[in-house]
Amino acid sequence: MIKNIVNGYKVIEIDLEGANCIFTTSHNGLDLNREGIDFQKNLNCLKDYYKLNDIAYLKQIHSTYVYDANSKEDIGDGLYTEKMNLGIAVFTADCVPILVYDYENNLIAALHSGWKGTVDNILKEGIKFLIQKGGNPKTMKIVIGPHNKSCCYEIGNDVVEKFNEKDIFKGVSIFKGRNLDMEKAIILQALNEGVLKENIITMEYCTFCSSDVKFHSYRRDREQSGRMFSFIYMK
Repeated sequence: MIKNIVNGYKVIEIDLEGANCIFTTSHNGLDLNREGIDFQKNLNCLKDYYKLNDIAYLKQIHSTYVYDANSKEDIGDGLYTEKMNLGIAVFTADCVPILVYDYENNLIAALHSGWKGTVDNILKEGIKFLIQKGGNPKTMKIVIGPHNKSCCYEIGNDVVEKFNEKDIFKGVSIFKGRNLDMEKAIILQALNEGVLKENIITMEYCTFCSSDVKFHSYRRDREQSGRMFSFIYMK
């Protein structure tokens, strides 16, 4: 799962047998902050290493907007494509990257789900978009990447109330005290849309406190934090 690539960088790879999911780390200083001076160099490094024609991404705004990677839209939090060797990506530094692969219909999506995206259910919007393109939730695999997990993700009472207002979370515990379990919330959303439990892949890494693999964390490092880059492409 952990792989060393060029320049001593470490990434997490998940092979879905037809699509590849990549999650960068902060190892050896790898930073994919699009405002950083090394962003384009690091982006080109990933494109060249994985032999991709391009990697598409958006300016993220914690929305539920999902677009075709070939559109001219550049602001939103989700992308879809059916093209081979085109990566689609999201930036994170505690939020949840969700990568989706419909292995029967050759469709992929990349979604950025912070607490706002989770409470507003960007995953539902992403799956709906794929269904409109001929996809089927029963043949979708979902990979939930490294994020600020329930061990470290404390939220305010106002956010707790926003989650408790949603019918899908009523009667279900997605909190440990005032700590939010976004992974559990997203799994519930996936199952509610018809995704099979066995097709949901999760990881143990917390971006805030993991010691064996290091990640960027905005909550931990604030303005000094870089960004991870999570992308998926079809081979």
